[in-house]
Amino acid sequence: WKRNEKIGRTGYSRPISLIGVRGCAFAERTKKRCTFCAMPLTNRLRCRTPKYFWDEVSWLVNEYNIDLIWDHSDSFLGSKDWLAQIAEIRPKNTPPIWCYGRADEINAKTIELISKIGIEHIYIGVEVGSNERLREIRKGITQQQVLNAIDLCHKNGIRTQLSFIFGLPGETMETLKDTINFALLGKDRGADDVVFHEFILRKGLSWFETLARENPEINRMVLDQGLLHNLLWHKFNPHLERDEALKEVISVIQKY
Repeated sequence: WKRNEKIGRTGYSRPISLIGVRGCAFAERTKKRCTFCAMPLTNRLRCRTPKYFWDEVSWLVNEYNIDLIWDHSDSFLGSKDWLAQIAEIRPKNTPPIWCYGRADEINAKTIELISKIGIEHIYIGVEVGSNERLREIRKGITQQQVLNAIDLCHKNGIRTQLSFIFGLPGETMETLKDTINFALLGKDRGADDVVFHEFILRKGLSWFETLARENPEINRMVLDQGLLHNLLWHKFNPHLERDEALKEVISVIQKY
């Protein structure tokens, strides 16, 4: 609870989730996907009509006294034109917004719009802690872009939460230490919080197909996730024990 207070998670009693944008802006721009992405997202970005977006927000505030909007769009910051439109017609007395954002979408050209919209907290997907690994997973960002995004948000009073993935195929203690060190560097630069997710192998990814050929039982509709984790770490991360990785991750969370 004290950690929640520190990063601004308390103080809201009636939050609600919305989706203002569908699709992936990165996929639309590059025709590529991050290697770990198995989400059924279209490559075409579809943004709600700005008026309809704000009409829904205003209705929720008036009818239910909503005091926080958590927009779960994968690419809320993906279209600068859309951001400019919703910033221009933002009604008075709208609640703060929390959203996801790519580091390369938070820059000198967009930070003013982000502030005008009332965005208070941005969850930034960083995933790994070196430029080499960022290229391997086709994330399309650099470490410097992440640090720049943190700096801009910090200067403009916008909280940032950095998100990382551990256990991606190819993980070693060295790559995990890189990720942990970069997470701590983000804290030093002004990031407010960090979250680590263990990589979940899903159907549709090449790694899953590789395992399925050797272990056809994982094609069952109801799958034992413990079995899948064990197979994943044994096949793709043979130089790092999963329990050892978990201990390292817990240690960095405790330092934030």
